[in-house]
Amino acid sequence: MVRVPIPAVRAAAAVAPLCVLAGREPILTQDTVDILVSGLHYPKRKPGAAGLCAAPMTQSIRDAGKWHMEQNKAV
Repeated sequence: MVRVPIPAVRAAAAVAPLCVLAGREPILTQDTVDILVSGLHYPKRKPGAAGLCAAPMTQSIRDAGKWHMEQNKAV
């Protein structure tokens, strides 16, 4: 994990819409940055109590890869 200063992230989000010129959707937007820096967090309790269900790391990575592959096929 790498820490990036908030002003640098905001600058990246400002130019991210240029991805459209390459035929891609930006993965970072001003809204995303606003949410990330807003301090929004989950309560400190067990995930099950919050209605969340954790999956094994390997399954999560597999699911994420599958989702990204499906998104690229749709473009």
